[in-house]
Amino acid sequence: MAEAPYLRIAADLRRRISAGELRPGDRVPSTRALVREWGVAMATAAKALSALGEQGWVRAVPGSGTVVAERTPVKPPLGREVLVRAAIALADAEGLSALSMRRLAAELGVGPMALYRHVPDKDELLRL
Repeated sequence: MAEAPYLRIAADLRRRISAGELRPGDRVPSTRALVREWGVAMATAAKALSALGEQGWVRAVPGSGTVVAERTPVKPPLGREVLVRAAIALADAEGLSALSMRRLAAELGVGPMALYRHVPDKDELLRL
């Protein structure tokens, strides 16, 4: 199932912020710029910026637009897709033998039991 366009846009902007391409106080692309860049509707671009705002990555500044927030952003909610992506990244970086539920939980900054709300066991995680 393809990820919603607004989630792809938000993920790209989070990546740019995390990489330091966009620093606290920098303006992020406007909804109009996102519409042109991503070929999406204005509502989709606005939803991406709104999601980033709710997560603490950006804030609206009257008269200036949307800027990168000064504070530490809220972690995105834990879910099956987040687990799978983190597991792939961990396995790519350290090898499949390094992947355990405990190690993955540590990587995500949660307790190991939190993972079992989204996958029943490591075998299912590996299958995904």
